[in-house]
Amino acid sequence: KELRAQYAQLAEIEQMKTHMIRVTAHDIRSPLSIIASYLELLDEDMAQHYTDVDLMYRDAIQQAVARIMQLTTDILSLERLNEHRDVTLMRVPLTRLLEKTLEEFSANSSQVNQKIVVNAEPLSVYGDSADLHEAIANLIGNAIKYTPEGGTIEARLRRDGEFAVLDIVDS
Repeated sequence: KELRAQYAQLAEIEQMKTHMIRVTAHDIRSPLSIIASYLELLDEDMAQHYTDVDLMYRDAIQQAVARIMQLTTDILSLERLNEHRDVTLMRVPLTRLLEKTLEEFSANSSQVNQKIVVNAEPLSVYGDSADLHEAIANLIGNAIKYTPEGGTIEARLRRDGEFAVLDIVDS
């Protein structure tokens, strides 16, 4: 009986550790994506004015960002491989998660005069909030990256039967 209780406690600690690692890795990736986007904007606006020292600094920053992104990807991959339990799905307020993620990228879109339009039903889903955040951040980051200056990005969240559907549409 005591051994079962200790095993259950250990399993719970392992689950908390895995969750903490995943959330931390995802939380690191969002600001890194923003830094990478700003570096691209600087290159577009200022590349012709760079000195050799500026290029050296820019390259060092790009390499550091790429390295940290790769480390977080590796950590997430290892955690998924080491995960010996079923994922515990939790109720995630998807509308709020979408709004929060859009806020994280608002400076990027403002910098290039992009307009972000949100048309979202209040929806919640059962899932892993870190994975959902990563998926939404990837979609928004790509939309900002590939939408021309002055373009529009629309985030549409709607219910389709038993499913929540998120469309990120860009010009």
